[in-house]
Amino acid sequence: MRAGVRYGLALIGVLGLLALPETARADADSCMELHASGQRERRAGQLRAASEKFMTCGSDESCPQQVRADCMDFYAEVERVQPTVIFSVVDQHGGDVTNVVKVYSGEELIVEGLDGRAVAVDPGQHTFRFELPWGETITSEALIREGEKNRVVLIRTVDPNKPATLEPMAEPAGPAPATPQAPPRKTEPPNRTPAGFLVATGVGIMAIGTGTVFSLLGRGTHQDLADCSPQCDPALKSDYESMKRNYLIGDIALGAGVLSLGVATVIYLTSGGSSRTETAATQAPRLKLTPVATREGASLVVSGTTF
Repeated sequence: MRAGVRYGLALIGVLGLLALPETARADADSCMELHASGQRERRAGQLRAASEKFMTCGSDESCPQQVRADCMDFYAEVERVQPTVIFSVVDQHGGDVTNVVKVYSGEELIVEGLDGRAVAVDPGQHTFRFELPWGETITSEALIREGEKNRVVLIRTVDPNKPATLEPMAEPAGPAPATPQAPPRKTEPPNRTPAGFLVATGVGIMAIGTGTVFSLLGRGTHQDLADCSPQCDPALKSDYESMKRNYLIGDIALGAGVLSLGVATVIYLTSGGSSRTETAATQAPRLKLTPVATREGASLVVSGTTF
């Protein structure tokens, strides 16, 4: 329906041309040619050329009013679907390269110098060629779609006129930063000596003392028998049995004492005893064993302090 209206307006414009003077008719013929060729360009996808022709036709006062209005409608439709791109060239430091950069699409110069503004291009496959100030040429393939707006075409390059690395800027001298203070150490109360350690230590000491006493008793009897050997009185056989018993009890007691002290050591180490303060160490029980042996017998004197 709309196409029929446009053709009707065009027909009216043609009929109006017949009544124009010769010079005005020539200008009007040019206007009608722009109107027709702009539509051909639009159908061929050459939107940039179509947009220019419709704008020229719509702004030409020599064109009939109906044709000018039709051209402006076509121009608005083309602008709505006209794709635009924004070209960008970035160097090795992320800085923009803008001066004397030429961008071509095929052999057509699209833009010279980059200013960040969008540039209208025709839809379709493009091979953009960037000619950089130092003579380098970089190409980029892109499929531009109809109606696509402000698409960024980015190129990364290395500017030979800039150093490979940027030297850091010297910071202005200022007051020296304050040295962070270490947080105050939390004073922990001294650990109490584990009860198991005390028990095992006491048992071990007592067992060693007992073993020592019985070993000394056995040694005393052994010495008596050695003095009379080999003419010992048969009545001393009971002394021989007593010696063996004392040695056996002494060995067992000494073994038990060593084992108990080993257990006490394990309890002490596994309960954090290695980190105890001197105060806790001085509070440990102190025992003193003094074995006394004579020919008539043996005894064990135990003395000490506790807390």
